[in-house]
Amino acid sequence: MTGQASLLREQWVTVDGVRLFSHVGGGPASVGAMPIVFVHGFGAAGTYLLPTAEQLASDYAVFIPDLPGWGLSDEPDHALDLRELADVLAEYIRVQGFERVVLLGNSFGCQVIVELAVRRPGMVHRAVLVGPTLDPETRSVARLAWRLARTTVQEHPLQLLIAGRDYVRFGVRNSIKTLQFMIDDPLIEKLTGLAVPVLLVRGEFDPIATPEWVKEMDRLIPESEIAVIPGAGHAPNFDEPDALAALVRRFPADQAGK
Repeated sequence: MTGQASLLREQWVTVDGVRLFSHVGGGPASVGAMPIVFVHGFGAAGTYLLPTAEQLASDYAVFIPDLPGWGLSDEPDHALDLRELADVLAEYIRVQGFERVVLLGNSFGCQVIVELAVRRPGMVHRAVLVGPTLDPETRSVARLAWRLARTTVQEHPLQLLIAGRDYVRFGVRNSIKTLQFMIDDPLIEKLTGLAVPVLLVRGEFDPIATPEWVKEMDRLIPESEIAVIPGAGHAPNFDEPDALAALVRRFPADQAGK
């Protein structure tokens, strides 16, 4: 963690009757800047996004919710599918008092962001998709589980400890159902309908967001660009926060395009 950790605080908010835990914060320079809402991936809650959020909190108001069933947030009565997760995220943004935000997601969080951006483009100023899932070649539980297992080779040991704790909290039942939601998502069809600028970020050694998949996403999304973080794995938001934060600082101010 960085010296900017003091800019972040813990917060509880109620969204559609469910209590959500989140980290929020922002320094004086963040006033007037477009807020950034972070969306965590499969299994892991928002804690592993903190290193990048801490880098950005001096310039932007940052918000890292644990979605229902993840982390410290309340567990719903069933595993939420992508449409339901996007609805919760939209309501979280509204409860925080914002009409539009920058969305930054990792892994499965990218699929949640795409779902929200396609259905409610007016809420999304720009989207940063880090290690985005899920390419067509991985659309089986066995293949996806194998790819997820391979990410442990590149990730920081502390990040693995955090993720392991979060996976235990998330539980086997939720994990199996969410994996199926990931696989069943008609993501390819959605990408062509995105009406917001998108920055696609992959770590150099990411076995899930492969170069071929990210290039295909870039081809399908009307307004997008690609950035590669050298030496990073599937979660550069944790192991290369400086590099990712630098990309984010540039992207909201720039006009993305091919």
